[in-house]
Amino acid sequence: MTHRSRRAAAALFTCALAACAACLRTDDLVFLAPRTDHYRFPQNVVPPAQLEQRTLITEDGVRLAAVLALQAAPAMTSTVLYLHGQAADIDDAWPDVQRLWGAGFNVFVVDYRGFGMSAGEPSEAGLYADARAAFSAVASDPRLDPIRIVIWGFSMGTGVASELALRAPGALLVLEAPFTSMTAMVESSSPYGIPGDWFTSLQLDTAGRIADVPVPLLVLRGGEDQRIPAWMPEEVFARARDPKRLLDVADAGHGEILERAAGEVVAAMAALVPSVAPGPAPITPP
Repeated sequence: MTHRSRRAAAALFTCALAACAACLRTDDLVFLAPRTDHYRFPQNVVPPAQLEQRTLITEDGVRLAAVLALQAAPAMTSTVLYLHGQAADIDDAWPDVQRLWGAGFNVFVVDYRGFGMSAGEPSEAGLYADARAAFSAVASDPRLDPIRIVIWGFSMGTGVASELALRAPGALLVLEAPFTSMTAMVESSSPYGIPGDWFTSLQLDTAGRIADVPVPLLVLRGGEDQRIPAWMPEEVFARARDPKRLLDVADAGHGEILERAAGEVVAAMAALVPSVAPGPAPITPP
């Protein structure tokens, strides 16, 4: 085959890949949203009296399912608003919800539209609206302290959490296993360096917005995470404003950070923002 023939073949191959990508380009392949008609709360340890299933209505009229796990004295501690990852629902997030509750936090977890028991179909703008509805539900609950809300995103949820933190007065933003953007994430996994936006219209651009987020930031990275390239949490952290902290958990894979190091995580949260430590808020000297 001549040099010109090889170039022509490569061009045809690239065109064929582009055509295939165009056929496959659907955000459903990214969301992989599971649906259910009830939650199982696997291996639940939260007392039934402190567990509430909630229904939220978003600004565009979509009904969302959410769950609130309360401490015995909920006003005396912080509340974590937990935004889960892709291909997951509240049941999948429940082990970490329980770990956070066991550490002394109230925990509010919501299923995005199209996920779990929530109505509607997922979209990037929809996920952002869902997070705003969840934050509003926490902030307006008279049993909870509205100035001690921790916005927590895991994996895909980090893209949602970082956008919410631009607009909501959270006390702390925690990004567990963050990627820079969904486009970059898809591109890093695609063959032959095909641009990520050939496969998805989703941005979830944490790296592009993090410098404007006014909330203190804790980035959590697992040393054994095989899904998120190690450079992505580093870049998100590098672009963020102070105060911020990066916590590496060497033996944690994707989704294992709280399982491996819940105590270290809670200590890092309290070191960065003392008022979000579980339990009564510290008294600040006059």
